[in-house]
Amino acid sequence: MTDIHTNSDIALTKIKTLITQNKLLKGNKLPNERLLSEIINSKRAHVRNALLILEKEGLITRKIGNGTFLNQSSIQFIEFKDAGINKKDIQSSSFLKSIEARMSVEPIVCSSVAENISKAESKKLKGKLDLIKKSKIWLDFKVRTYDFFYCIYLLTNNKYYIHFFEEVIEDRKKLNFDGKYIQNKVSKIVVINSYLSIIKIYDAINKKKSEQSYNASKEYLSSILVSMHL
Repeated sequence: MTDIHTNSDIALTKIKTLITQNKLLKGNKLPNERLLSEIINSKRAHVRNALLILEKEGLITRKIGNGTFLNQSSIQFIEFKDAGINKKDIQSSSFLKSIEARMSVEPIVCSSVAENISKAESKKLKGKLDLIKKSKIWLDFKVRTYDFFYCIYLLTNNKYYIHFFEEVIEDRKKLNFDGKYIQNKVSKIVVINSYLSIIKIYDAINKKKSEQSYNASKEYLSSILVSMHL
């Protein structure tokens, strides 16, 4: 019995490591048990036990006939672990208030920018987006993410909007984005997941689709709020 538990723990560690390195997922779907056992060189029974543990922790969802999927909350769990963030602490910080405030402004900002963005401005914005994808350190990842959105606000040439987001950034930086280990490496899956969410906003703006830009921004911020309450 001890060997089974030990081998299951080893399988669990291997699976978690591959997930954080973004070497296991196709979208948000994990390989089936047979393939997963081959990838990590473990018996299927040990893989099955490891998946049961992940499911119990709320990190994955297993759907009969469809497969095993990584929950959005697990991405957040990984990011918080990277930076030593306690979810209870961040729920009582100014972070949630800032997201709620952005919800009332940012979709409008993105929609407005989409109507008037030039090719040169779009290229500059894409450069900010690409920097997010290249992030290795957690603090750099957070700074670059906020810098991307700051660039969008600047493109409005609206003093009210710009000042609003400057205050958001100042507050976040003052608190080190609520991170304790801000110089830690950021998990690749966290970076890729964020990049894929934000690129939807960029694509809509780049294509000058005002309504799509509004909806993409709203969806992005809503997903953050939802994940914080899971």
